[in-house]
Amino acid sequence: KGETVAELDGTVVNANLKIVKDQINTVKNKILRLELQKKSILTKSLKKDSSGRLDSINNEILKRQFDAFMIQMNTFSSDIKKLDKEIVSMSKDKKLISDQLEIKVKIEERKKTLFQKNIASLLDKLGATDQRISASRQLLTTGTSIEKLQSQKQTIIDQRKSFLTGELVSITEELSSFNDQLLKLNEELIK
Repeated sequence: KGETVAELDGTVVNANLKIVKDQINTVKNKILRLELQKKSILTKSLKKDSSGRLDSINNEILKRQFDAFMIQMNTFSSDIKKLDKEIVSMSKDKKLISDQLEIKVKIEERKKTLFQKNIASLLDKLGATDQRISASRQLLTTGTSIEKLQSQKQTIIDQRKSFLTGELVSITEELSSFNDQLLKLNEELIK
């Protein structure tokens, strides 16, 4: 009784404690990066770590992922602007064709009247009808082209929304996973 049976060496315990603390720090850095990434995406402006806790690796990952995000968003915007310009240009063309069609309809009516009065030939009347039909077809084709461009624009807008939502969902899932890991590591630290 009263004799020392065994002396415990704290080296292993201290080493395990340090490993868990390092893992906690790593997970906290990833959580901080993901939170900054989410804020950056929502504001479309890179948010820096004002606390100074983000390590250089996660800071670099944050910058690169935000850059990749912005490149994709800028590509969507560029494609939309290009389609907008084409839609405006074709809409102007459509207006001109419509005006031209009105004139061709009037010419056709006049030539038909002249034909009925035997002043113009059947060839003149048919030529005017042909020109009206040609202008009508061109107007229809231009209208269809505008609709296709508008549809392409809407598809790109939908893709942009889907991309943004996908990025945010992915970040939220990663945050949830890292928060679970942090909870388990904190429980391990208490043991």
